[in-house]
Amino acid sequence: MINPFEQLEKNLSNIINKIDSLESKIQHEKRWLSTAELSKYIPYSKETINKKVQDETFICGVHFYQNDKIRMFDKFKIDEWIMNNKLSKKNELLKRQILEKLTSNI
Repeated sequence: MINPFEQLEKNLSNIINKIDSLESKIQHEKRWLSTAELSKYIPYSKETINKKVQDETFICGVHFYQNDKIRMFDKFKIDEWIMNNKLSKKNELLKRQILEKLTSNI
């Protein structure tokens, strides 16, 4: 019969190894992306990305940094923007559904 504490120790060891592996992958992930690289990373064309820069959806000093003609996007900030955008869309959909239910009962 396996001692529950030994099993727990093995499980914890496996979890720690997986966390170490994930940390290593994250540390080696590229953070700064060019417009071309960003267009491959997210489902937007280079033109759409440039429009988002022009209309200040992507903010200089937050989402990207620019030096003369070189523009580099912060992948972490773009990820945050994507997640916030998805949450906003979900919240908007939920509001519409609630409104439809409320108005259908009138």
